[in-house]
Formats: sequence, C-alpha cells, structure tokens
Amino acid sequence: GVPSIVSHGEGLLVEPASSTAIYKAIGLLMQNKTNAQLMGSNGKRKAVKEYSATIMIDKLDELYKELMAVS
Repeated sequence: GVPSIVSHGEGLLVEPASSTAIYKAIGLLMQNKTNAQLMGSNGKRKAVKEYSATIMIDKLDELYKELMAVS
C-alpha cells in the first residue's frame, strides 16, 4: 500500500477518510513551504526513478515471463 511507497521526506501520510488528519497535514505544509517543496521534489524524483512507464512495463514483462515459465 501507500506507506510502502512514501518514505520519510517524500510526503505525508494521513489516516484514511480523516478530514482532521488531512487538515493538519495541509497546515504543516502551509507553515513550512520550503519543506513542502522539498518533499514534492523528493517524491517526484522517486516516482520517476521507480515508477515511470518504462520501468513499470519492464516489471510487467518480467512478471509475464515468470508466469509463462511456471505454466
């Protein structure tokens, strides 16, 4: 799930369906815009590095080949 993707310094995680938690997280970001921009940059860097279309296609191709070898 998301906690396994978002690491410290790449974003904020909040309790699902908790408007209070979202409100507090947005407040933290608004109070420290430098930190918010840094988290955004870090998160984008990780997304491009680990989850780009090319990488996801390669991973899916590997999985497909593994499954075909098993059957």
